[in-house]
Amino acid sequence: MMRYKKIVALGITIAVAGLSGCNQSTKLENMESISVNTEDKSEYFPGKFFASNTSGYYYWGYTDYMTFYDLNTKKSVLLCNKPDCKHVINNDNTIETDKDCNAYYSSVYQNEKVWTYGDCVFVLQKIDKKGLYLTQISSDSTMRKPVIRLSENTEAIVELIMNNGYAYYSIAANTTEGMAELYKVELKENAKPEKIDSIEGASPIITHLKAYDDNVYYVKFYSDEYNAQDPLSVEMNYQLYMYNEESDETKAVSDKNIDDYAVNVDDNELYYHECGGNVYKANLDDMTSECIYSDENLILSRIAYDGKYIYVDNFQDVILEVDDERKIYVIDNDGNIKKRVIADDDKRKATVEYGDDKYMFLISSKGYYMLDKSNIYSDEGDTCNEWMPIEVTGLTKKE
Repeated sequence: MMRYKKIVALGITIAVAGLSGCNQSTKLENMESISVNTEDKSEYFPGKFFASNTSGYYYWGYTDYMTFYDLNTKKSVLLCNKPDCKHVINNDNTIETDKDCNAYYSSVYQNEKVWTYGDCVFVLQKIDKKGLYLTQISSDSTMRKPVIRLSENTEAIVELIMNNGYAYYSIAANTTEGMAELYKVELKENAKPEKIDSIEGASPIITHLKAYDDNVYYVKFYSDEYNAQDPLSVEMNYQLYMYNEESDETKAVSDKNIDDYAVNVDDNELYYHECGGNVYKANLDDMTSECIYSDENLILSRIAYDGKYIYVDNFQDVILEVDDERKIYVIDNDGNIKKRVIADDDKRKATVEYGDDKYMFLISSKGYYMLDKSNIYSDEGDTCNEWMPIEVTGLTKKE
């Protein structure tokens, strides 16, 4: 009888562990071994609401709970493989479980964003009287370790990306008249950050950090006067810069008022939207450019590139209530419209992660959704609206 109980217990353990992905590790990966030839994913997930590894995608499916979408099983689960951990979903769609659940993260963590770099997984953690730390977690969430202090200010980080063994991150000014700063720090335990650029002015910010090969691009923004009630009534100044890791130098890429951009390394092309203007394609050697897409109602835009198509998104215009209609156009590098991705009704003001070559993701007030990229790459139809809700499996309904 005792042997039978052990076999049953073992079977339950294996079954529950399988929910979190059979390739998940219970140990911390060696982040210092990742230095070169590791693909940066800042282009695919600009909001950092999703992060990927070879097995699937990490995201915060419920407040305070890390969730994992497994590419093999096509299922989403809380990132917990404890056989005795209760994962109960209440009638109000909140989770009730043990606080020592592997998937549970308290309020000391910034439980919206997550990063992966190679096989390493990272979150941001606030440590009282010490500051904001880059904390590494194991891919099955059983281990957590603060590794690098990024700032004394626990609310400081605006954006963070990783490239060639370094983390790059920006810190916002504490006041409307101040300074925004850009730092780099080696992905090595207790490494010291180094400031590489800054900007002063009214409401300064360094944003849209993206890495390509050994170049880190970013946008420096300031406004002459900031009006929170009418932010588009003042002049907005965007400057695209680049930091080269080999030369350790920064330089302005263009004198155009570029609010967002993407780089096609293979074709040596820069795709960008000029604030209040059009979408352009430029040669990165001499910056000769041509207009490839025009929309008179597009004041601000998000731009992304997934290795095949360019995504032009008026998300900022919708948020600022400049435009009532959400427009996400998928175009090729000559400006030909291949598809329009529709995000209507409750998804109109949703945040979109443009994704890798597999999926596109959407985060709305109603939940998380994914769109199979094969629908975008297909020659059939002019629009895509096949958003599939991402349901978390393995939960027990509360009686």
